[in-house]
Amino acid sequence: MDYERIVPVWELTGICDMGCKHCSASYKRALPDELNTKEALELCDEIADIGIRALVLSGGEAILRKDWKLVVDRLISKGLNVGLFTNGWYLNKEEKVGEIINTGVSRFGISIDGMEGTHDFIRKEGSFQRIMTALDIIKKKDANVVIATTITKKNLYELEMMKEKLKEKGIKEWQLQLGLPMGNFKSHRELVIEPEEMNIVIDFANKACKEDNEMIIYLGDCFGYYNLKRAEIEKLIYKKRFSMEISEKELYWRGCGAGRDTFGILPNGDVVGCVALRDSNEGFIAGNIRERSLKDILEARESFKILKDTKKSSLKGTCKKCRYGDDCLGGCPNPRILIEGDFYAENRYCTYNIDLKKAEKRISQSNSFEELFSNGKIFVDKKNYQIAELLIARAISLKKDIKSLELYSDIHYNLKNYMQTIETCEEILIMEPDNINAYKNMGLSYSKLGDEEKWLEFLRRSVELTDTDYMLPYLELAATLVDYNRIDEAVEILEEGRKRSDKFKEESQELYEQLCD
Repeated sequence: MDYERIVPVWELTGICDMGCKHCSASYKRALPDELNTKEALELCDEIADIGIRALVLSGGEAILRKDWKLVVDRLISKGLNVGLFTNGWYLNKEEKVGEIINTGVSRFGISIDGMEGTHDFIRKEGSFQRIMTALDIIKKKDANVVIATTITKKNLYELEMMKEKLKEKGIKEWQLQLGLPMGNFKSHRELVIEPEEMNIVIDFANKACKEDNEMIIYLGDCFGYYNLKRAEIEKLIYKKRFSMEISEKELYWRGCGAGRDTFGILPNGDVVGCVALRDSNEGFIAGNIRERSLKDILEARESFKILKDTKKSSLKGTCKKCRYGDDCLGGCPNPRILIEGDFYAENRYCTYNIDLKKAEKRISQSNSFEELFSNGKIFVDKKNYQIAELLIARAISLKKDIKSLELYSDIHYNLKNYMQTIETCEEILIMEPDNINAYKNMGLSYSKLGDEEKWLEFLRRSVELTDTDYMLPYLELAATLVDYNRIDEAVEILEEGRKRSDKFKEESQELYEQLCD
């Protein structure tokens, strides 16, 4: 494998007696093609053989499958730590909790989706009180438990009350995840929170983590991205768990981990990158263990191809021109798929995007080209290219001229928006066919895109057009030739430029000496 996958989720069965309004799978009863006992036990062996050391069993309600204990026993015999994700309905009896613990389950995950009225509305009448009883029993037996809450409009303003209730029950870990219109929740879209409400959850978790040294609050992958308060939460969690400091930058989102860092197994043996991504039409189902081994499915190049092959340039809207796009790749795919109906759509639930939209709205109210252009230059000097892009885009909408387009191409290049850089430079060349900067930026952009023929053509053209007052194209061409290991040609270009300009001779001395040593 190219990377280590951690804590996959195995949905053991579709059997469930809840019918929760936000259930992503719409499970109610066993699927007609669920793995039989023999197949399930063989899968346990395969999971262990590929090096997985921890796994979560889920459903449906996993403990309603008759052979669930056999599955747990096989996994534990292979050295795995097994967690159980449950709705908690059956855990209100000491005997049942003891039975589960005695199988070797090391950790419980229990869903609580609000205070009593809200939780029972979402799930099942009487469920909240049964879970409260279950938590007392689990605490008495000194077992580990994490609470999971799906955020909806019904519970968004109950989080503080929930925190106090969970503290009262001795809960140390709590995960908040975004409710999205899939499965049963498609029929309750009115309960999906608005993008602008994402910060309510992040602010709550940030404040709670700072105030309470005992409780850890995890935010699901939909909450982000490149949000300083979210980064603070991750930093606090890291310190609480490992008693070590870590910088926020090391904890920033680095793209969807589905199929890369983790995976899921559905009741019928389908292997998915994430149990929330289960639409085979989008290529999220990589295969079935009845047809190929788990190892083959996970290691096949074509598995999770849509996730592996996503690039910033394939995204749309703000995500396509975002400074973080190459790393983030649009964040969690689910809001884009389920809200926008398009895997490549911009992520309107990204809080960085939300902040940019607010800034764009304010900027759109200005009708002064000179003011916008001046402010754009200020933000470029501060290296805040994202806001500079909004300012200059607005300026260009009022008046398109060479100086604004040149600045716009520089901004896009610094944002790594190479196709947008090229498109802007093409506009410049229509207006001014011998524009040196346009050829230079096009050449540099084609270099970043790996088009060797074009980058060389455009950078050489920029050198041909330059004069002794502006020798930067020589340096850019030489540096790019070095990037492509064409050292002799780079030296020739530097020597040509050094003959033309004493100032350039001084500016290029360090690179020239490095190449000639």
